[in-house]
Amino acid sequence: MALANRLRDSVTIQRATEGARNDYGIPTQTFATLATVDGWLQPQSRRLRDEASSGGAVAEGAICFMLPTDVTEADRLVVDGETYDIDSVINAAGKDHHLEVLCHRAEVV
Repeated sequence: MALANRLRDSVTIQRATEGARNDYGIPTQTFATLATVDGWLQPQSRRLRDEASSGGAVAEGAICFMLPTDVTEADRLVVDGETYDIDSVINAAGKDHHLEVLCHRAEVV
């Protein structure tokens, strides 16, 4: 089955933009929608070390497959109402066939 047939998730790519300045004159960070593309989000579990404690923290990781598009590690993805911070964008086999975007669920406040 071709990859394009597996891209069943609607993936919104958001890019950070400089927002209004706060009371101290520091610009706040907001995110604007850059594009909505077809993708395939596959959850993965991974263990992240928490330097502040002797234990560890578990982050919900995922890999998102998509056709080549404008996406960077500074962006974030939104899929089914869940926000994911991007850890790495990999050009699969370096041949511009598809991207593998490694990400983890963000804690949005």
